[in-house]
Amino acid sequence: MASPQRSSPPYYVVAVLLAIALGVFAVLLFLLTVKPAVTMSVAVGNQTPTECPVGSGAPACFRFDVTNTGARDGVASCVTTPTGATSAQFANGSRTAEVLLSAGEVKQVYVKVVPIEGGDEVFAPLLVCRPG
Repeated sequence: MASPQRSSPPYYVVAVLLAIALGVFAVLLFLLTVKPAVTMSVAVGNQTPTECPVGSGAPACFRFDVTNTGARDGVASCVTTPTGATSAQFANGSRTAEVLLSAGEVKQVYVKVVPIEGGDEVFAPLLVCRPG
């Protein structure tokens, strides 16, 4: 039984094309496995004293710029913590809030501050936001 001839030009063309296809597949597979995950990350700017809206019941408010520094849209879960002899909360009366942010978007988040038990001094609250 004679073996098929393997030195013909079509055989080599097919072999080269197959080798190229396997190489491209290997590179694409490698890129898919080492590609970093696209995530959302959040940065909180410094507090800025600002006037409170009428009817808020607070003598002082502070504004924070919350920025989505990641490449994915998402929700930031924010928690405010009072400092000094004050209480701090968002406009909805809660110490927690969720902020919807597109990639690269900056939103202003307001926190109202009230002195505790007859105090007359307010202190800037802390704000921590994390991807939700």
